[in-house]
Amino acid sequence: MFPEDYVLQKVPANKNSLKPTTHIPDTHQIYVADLLRKAFLDVKEKSWRWYLLRCVAACLEPYANLPAVEFGPCLLGQVVETMATTPIQSTRNEENVNSTKKYVREVSKEIKRVFSRSVAQ
Repeated sequence: MFPEDYVLQKVPANKNSLKPTTHIPDTHQIYVADLLRKAFLDVKEKSWRWYLLRCVAACLEPYANLPAVEFGPCLLGQVVETMATTPIQSTRNEENVNSTKKYVREVSKEIKRVFSRSVAQ
């Protein structure tokens, strides 16, 4: 299978690299509100993304003072469930209407995009 001159070499494991990593305390926490502020600064003009970010900000308002590292898939699921079950106010005739699947999907995608862009930066 291998040529005769092929030699498997064992790489010595560094004992420090095998230790589990622990949480390093930060002196500066980044909150959900900071991520939204940064996302609004990235959008320079009023476009479809700006209006979508307004919907995201309305949905994430209860979590504004939460550190961004604590906002995970469980909280995103709660936000999506709340969006799907809570009627939104119509802009035309001031009445409450049910959220559509498309609206919930677009807002949840934008929430994921806000967090992923902040991680990338």
